[in-house]
Amino acid sequence: MPLNHAYEKGHFYFHCAVGGKKIECIKKNPFVAYTIMKYYGTAEDFKTRQRCHGKWESVIAYGKARYVEDEQELRDALIKFMEYYGKNTFEPSKSSYLETRAIIMEVETMTARRELETKETEFYEWGE
Repeated sequence: MPLNHAYEKGHFYFHCAVGGKKIECIKKNPFVAYTIMKYYGTAEDFKTRQRCHGKWESVIAYGKARYVEDEQELRDALIKFMEYYGKNTFEPSKSSYLETRAIIMEVETMTARRELETKETEFYEWGE
């Protein structure tokens, strides 16, 4: 599922609505994987690189996610999220607590890959 995220000290922070598919899934099974990918190029670049090669980077994080319901923890998570995007003086409004929730993912391991011009893939892995 596509999500906006913030990252700090081994934790991803996500904001979400009060209800929905993400929350249902996490409550049923908190073990998750989260993927971030960036492709550097155009669609035409991709076509000329034998279909599966191009300049790209990706990170996959594995861990356990939980839905935040406590108001103080929700406040802290929303502030972390906004600080990550450069809003250092953010204070959640009353309506934020009614309309917004947070999901916190504790990362257990992450892998990263990237392919450069040489068509060689670099691989990195790190954990707790």
